[in-house]
Amino acid sequence: MMSEQHPGLVDVATGSAGRSANPWFRMYAEFAHDPKVQSMSEAMQRRLMMLLCLRCSNTLVTLHDDELAFALRVSDEDLAQTKALFLRKNFIDEGWNILNWDKRQFTSDSSAARVKRHRDRKKAAEEGAKNKVVTLQKRETNALDTDTDTDTEELQLPLSADADDVRLCPVGQLLNLYHELMPLNPRVKVASDSRKAAIRARWKQAAALDCEPFGYTARSAGLAAWRAFFQVCAESKFLTGQAPPSVPGKPAFIADIDFIFSPSGFAKILENKYHRDAA
Repeated sequence: MMSEQHPGLVDVATGSAGRSANPWFRMYAEFAHDPKVQSMSEAMQRRLMMLLCLRCSNTLVTLHDDELAFALRVSDEDLAQTKALFLRKNFIDEGWNILNWDKRQFTSDSSAARVKRHRDRKKAAEEGAKNKVVTLQKRETNALDTDTDTDTEELQLPLSADADDVRLCPVGQLLNLYHELMPLNPRVKVASDSRKAAIRARWKQAAALDCEPFGYTARSAGLAAWRAFFQVCAESKFLTGQAPPSVPGKPAFIADIDFIFSPSGFAKILENKYHRDAA
């Protein structure tokens, strides 16, 4: 994902575990396919990772150029070339500071915050048990540039409900599947309430269908079905914007998340209007 403040920056590392004895940082799967990173040589990719590690340990700010060259195991000439490249890509500033680092750090990564969340969940479960109802919260997700990172969805379910209950719609995971399997299509940057409602509606509808790949009774089976569905969508030139435009001179149609999860769009895709059957 590209930074809004620094368009060339890839958000490969933006979290920190705080001041633990063995600090760590968040790195997202986009590193493996983001053109800003993958257009570089493996040597440059390694140097970027080394910089992120040095930033995580708060060592980077203390190093002069000759010390940084030693830390990266490169010559002064290689260091100058590295700096020039990383500046062009907006990974760093002139002082070797990692741009956009703070944007993606989560305070929830600290152990104190995790302990507090654990205690709060335990207390909520105990209170729910007294009323024979438990409040289940949707898990946090690493989906990038959506508000599902911190979104919680409360559902009143019987105590017998578990994590694989089909009634628990995994909105964040469905968005992740869309991004993973349909990389040519518009990314979701705002997971609004209306979009979440549409996703939940199609999730419920698909569970009750009697056609491939849908008709599922468990959450895990539903995710597998939607993965198959998105894979088929990705093979459609029309849905992925690769078909010639219907009107010469106009942009080609490309499906976004709203079209795919709309009642009419979902039905047309499933009824084989744009590609082969999902079966």
